Amino acid sequence: MNRQKLSQQVMWAILIPLLLVGCGAPAATPTSEPSPEPVVEVGDVIFDGTECTVSGSTELPPGRYSFVLKDQSELEVNLFVSRLTDGKTFQDLLDLQSKPGEYVPEQDWIDHAVELGSAWNKPDGGKVHTYIFIEEDALSQLAPQDRLSTPEQTLRDAKVRWPAKKAKWLDRNYKRIEKMGGLAAAKAALFGRPGREEKVKFLMSFTGIGPKYARNIMMDVYHPDFRDSIAIDVRIASLSKELGLSFDSYEEHEKFYLDIANAAGLSGWELDRLFFNFRDEIIRRLRQT
Repeated sequence: MNRQKLSQQVMWAILIPLLLVGCGAPAATPTSEPSPEPVVEVGDVIFDGTECTVSGSTELPPGRYSFVLKDQSELEVNLFVSRLTDGKTFQDLLDLQSKPGEYVPEQDWIDHAVELGSAWNKPDGGKVHTYIFIEEDALSQLAPQDRLSTPEQTLRDAKVRWPAKKAKWLDRNYKRIEKMGGLAAAKAALFGRPGREEKVKFLMSFTGIGPKYARNIMMDVYHPDFRDSIAIDVRIASLSKELGLSFDSYEEHEKFYLDIANAAGLSGWELDRLFFNFRDEIIRRLRQT
């Protein structure tokens, strides 16, 4: 089967699950309390397909927390946890909302938690998700000899592969950013690069960042230069394998799916998120064709 026919099949498979439901709740605001060492059980996040309700504390300083996701819908739901800093409120977050497709720059006062490991089931059907909020200047507060051991242990706790190697990568990047003048200077250097390709080159110059993550970083903040980008990860690679496709380069692989997005009237960013959330559904429908 030729690629044009396959791309048409994928296009129709992705048009079915376009009804996406977001599960949002007021972001937690921080306190000045010291960061707890153990994992703190916060409460339940219940999603019924229409509304999302959250129980438990809304004041979370840097530390480790667990939430129980109870999905009462028939949708595939992902849980993301963030908190607001600098005295900002949920209304400030709502005030950022604009018309669909309009770019809203990432705000420094929105702190996204990092998920530690995989969720596990509870007897009542809920899934436990564990996250960590990390202080922005956490590495600079460490003694030089701890800047390898502490990140390595954090990576091990999160069950990240090759924690020792990646801790060294983080240390190299930390030192490089320090030489650049800090985070603000590094961010200015990134955003000062003209166009997508120059920004990708800049990010890939950091140790451990390849073409996928160089795109992912900018796609996560919905940057205008990356609206027509697709981060080729294991999910998309498995879909290509399902279709019996192989590509000679990352760029060729990405272009195949960008062409599908264009044919379906989607941006690359939108198709990427569809694959992330509904890959299994898309593959199921492809097998029915």
